[in-house]
Amino acid sequence: MKGTMLRPILALAFAATCAAADPVLDPCVDAKAWIFSPGKEFPGATGSLAAASGGLTLAWDFSAGGHYVAAQCTATVPAGTTAVAFELEAALPCAVTVRMQDADKRSFQGAYVVLKAGRNRVMQPCTGPWAGSWGGSAEAGADPGRPLSFTLLVDHRQPTPKAGGLTIVRVEALPAPK
Repeated sequence: MKGTMLRPILALAFAATCAAADPVLDPCVDAKAWIFSPGKEFPGATGSLAAASGGLTLAWDFSAGGHYVAAQCTATVPAGTTAVAFELEAALPCAVTVRMQDADKRSFQGAYVVLKAGRNRVMQPCTGPWAGSWGGSAEAGADPGRPLSFTLLVDHRQPTPKAGGLTIVRVEALPAPK
């Protein structure tokens, strides 16, 4: 009888502990949950996205042109997500931004953030501020709807080396504060 009573109590305690933590959208251990883009509307950039020790390495080379490279996380964004946070390890200072696509297929892009060499945390609220937005249906409002995906971009027009890489350590989907 004692063991039977203890199991539900332990299960509830475990569930409460899990609910209190920020959900990890992606622990960045498998590149299959990501899509790499060389920013093909601005030809010239090359790069890659591959599993590495401690995360996923987003590499770039702008020596032949281009504006940006991007890594899009394809993991399902949990309902109630109000912000996303990227944990990044940069070998050299570089500039990144976060792009969000919502359920209306609209894209919203935040301002560029210059990372220092070492560990960085970049957070983007789903409500902005946004440096730009585009796409979607004519019925879509000006404000973003439910987030469907998040993309990390590295842009060479910002203070970024022509070639380099950074490691995406993890991505968290942050719920509304309680």
